[in-house]
Amino acid sequence: MANRWALLLAALAWPAFASRYVPSRGWEDKEDALLHERWFGGQLAAMGEPVLASSRDLDGFIRRFRLTALPSFRPGLAIRVDQRTDGGANLHWVVLDGAGGHALGKVAKHGDRPLSREEVARLASMIERAKLDEKPQEEKAVETGHSVTGDRGLRICGDGTAWIFEDLQPTNRDFVERNFCYADDPDLKRLIADVYLLAPADLIKEPAFYYPQGVRP
Repeated sequence: MANRWALLLAALAWPAFASRYVPSRGWEDKEDALLHERWFGGQLAAMGEPVLASSRDLDGFIRRFRLTALPSFRPGLAIRVDQRTDGGANLHWVVLDGAGGHALGKVAKHGDRPLSREEVARLASMIERAKLDEKPQEEKAVETGHSVTGDRGLRICGDGTAWIFEDLQPTNRDFVERNFCYADDPDLKRLIADVYLLAPADLIKEPAFYYPQGVRP
């Protein structure tokens, strides 16, 4: 993940968005709600993506899931699955032409396709395995100590990719942000790879920036 303060300054320079793409609570620092609304929300607004926050965002749907990938210096990407009340399901994908951590850009590519019941069932199984509802919303920084001086500090992550998992159902809203800088999570990493498999094979041009370390197509 890019340096938090650099991203905060960049986010403050972007236009304000009235919609609440991210929860207002659950962040480690009080500044994080603003940072993530401007950063994540700014990218999703530029993609034309809907807010997935409350029951009114489920009108006509029984479940909506979205995976967003924001590499610091590569275009933002979102893949969304909408399960409708009529029993059907649709996959939507969108890619910007800017940079996930520094510049919004505009929509460069987007598309849709229907999903089979088997595909929806497999995705639901992977989401359940990932246990989004049991995970902290934000990845926690790791405290470190110098082996000689004993000085304590926080491990700082450099530029990288942030992944945002959103799962909206009538009974819950799950929102989880990860960069896998501080801790590993094989189930979340596997979920990323499985969601990508639903999208067109040529959607991701530079896999190294969109797949977590240790996971490849």
